[in-house]
Amino acid sequence: MTDRSLVIDLHHHIVYGVDDGPQTMKDSQDMLLHAVDEGVDIICATSHCMPGFEPYHYNRYIARLQEEADWCYRQKLPIRLLAGAEIMYSDSVPDLLRNGEIPTLNGTRYVLVEFFPGDEWSRLEGGIRAIGNAGFNVVLAHCERYECLRTDDRLAFLKERYHMIAQMNCATVLEKKGLFGDRWVKSVLRDGTIDLVSSDSHGVNSRRCRMKECYAKLEKDFGRERADVMCGSLAARILNIG
Repeated sequence: MTDRSLVIDLHHHIVYGVDDGPQTMKDSQDMLLHAVDEGVDIICATSHCMPGFEPYHYNRYIARLQEEADWCYRQKLPIRLLAGAEIMYSDSVPDLLRNGEIPTLNGTRYVLVEFFPGDEWSRLEGGIRAIGNAGFNVVLAHCERYECLRTDDRLAFLKERYHMIAQMNCATVLEKKGLFGDRWVKSVLRDGTIDLVSSDSHGVNSRRCRMKECYAKLEKDFGRERADVMCGSLAARILNIG
């Protein structure tokens, strides 16, 4: 990825000791160095936020995010960290967002939201509608995980009706998922239903950042302009950064 636009990893579990991502500062440092090698300029630190399921340790998250940002500054790493969260939907989420009790993506009106993989279509649509009615825009995390979206152009429907952004993980773009899964992934990538890709990185071994490889594949398959949008420029607009 030389002479390219900004590369932003919008979905990345970089903050240590707050979820199932890195557990020590050293783990996070290794992930940051790897992300730099992957050509990433900006990481949105989207640790899990699960209202009604698990306590959310916001103060710990902010303190450790700042600790990691300070380390990057001291090491002169060409990478920037922004605050965010990956929010597991529950019925309390719209009100918590209205009251400013859970983080959005870099303080914008966009929120990264996930559901349980087995949730029914009515649950996804109802949750995305409720968040929209609360005045926020949903970026649907790893949209490929939800079986209920693989029929009747439901993913496209959510985008058109609720202005939802569809995020896919790099590993899904790069790896085989079985015959049916591969067909669906190729179809939604080809027709432009997928808006952006992110690593959903949790470490340097399992679920590592693969933005460079993913960019290269998208550029090969769809051209450089589309790769730039999916790997950076759309995320920059979502995060409201220049």
